[in-house]
Amino acid sequence: MKFGMLLPSFRHWFELEAARDLVTFCEEKGLDSVWLPDRVIFPADGNEERMLVRPMSTWLKDSQEIQHWGQHGGGYRASENVGECFRDVYVMAGMIAGWTNRMQIGTSVSVVPSRNPIVTARTIATLDRLTNGRFLLGTGSGHILGEFESLNMSFEERHDMLEEWLRCMIALWTQEPASFHGKYYNFDQMRMLIKPVSKPYPPLLMGGQSKRFLRLGAKIGQGWVPAYLKPSELERGIDYMREEMRKEGRTDDPLVTMLLRFRLSETPQEAPPNSRPVYTPAQLAALIPPYEEVGCNTIIAHVPTRDLETMKYHVRLLMDEVKPAVESILASSSK
Repeated sequence: MKFGMLLPSFRHWFELEAARDLVTFCEEKGLDSVWLPDRVIFPADGNEERMLVRPMSTWLKDSQEIQHWGQHGGGYRASENVGECFRDVYVMAGMIAGWTNRMQIGTSVSVVPSRNPIVTARTIATLDRLTNGRFLLGTGSGHILGEFESLNMSFEERHDMLEEWLRCMIALWTQEPASFHGKYYNFDQMRMLIKPVSKPYPPLLMGGQSKRFLRLGAKIGQGWVPAYLKPSELERGIDYMREEMRKEGRTDDPLVTMLLRFRLSETPQEAPPNSRPVYTPAQLAALIPPYEEVGCNTIIAHVPTRDLETMKYHVRLLMDEVKPAVESILASSSK
């Protein structure tokens, strides 16, 4: 099992020195990857409909319980969960590329339809070259109505846009010169003058929990980056994506990277109501092997982000205590 960390690129304290301190500490401690969230713009006019984030698909869920963020009329208010200073995901990835040599750098997830796909294809090809193939593109279609209204884009067509944007980007990454004909973008015999070093192109990981995105991943992607699922729920999604990959004639298995939300404590504690679970390192280590057993490759730790020391505390416990304990459990079970 590999371990990654969701970085707090939405916090005021995550400026140049603190960001570099945390990222280099993650690499020194042996983390396999760091991940960045993404949003472009947020509604702030108090209009509930524009602020409301739509619920995710529930077909994978063991029950119909509300997602971790709580419920406000069927979703959650974006303004309550966006942080304080949301930095651009690709600029941050470029900075991290210069601070690191080994860790992979991923997006969890990039709202791909919110940007021009030709410009994005060039940006990602550049990142892939700067990182020597260490960049992972976690993709999503977005789910904040006001964000799409501000960008003058159709909220209802965002899923179609995601698919077309990705196919357009793939054409630019793999063809020389490139041509593409879709509903939203059309061009013939164009050259981008940069290609990624990853072949055939940087890994595409589908976000979300819908069958549509897993089918799309089976056609053109390499994996899946869901969030906050139980092992049994994750297994259903992996099995479905694997079946779809076989229909496409593929023999590989999906690369699965899942966000897991928790707080670590060296002593047992009760979590306050409606907050993230609190585990000791031993308790968390016992929860992780079932994820590997169903096909998960990486756990992305989504931990408290209030300050630098809190995050370094979690990185230290995760790599010094949780990871060795997980490896011991997995080694014992394989005998």
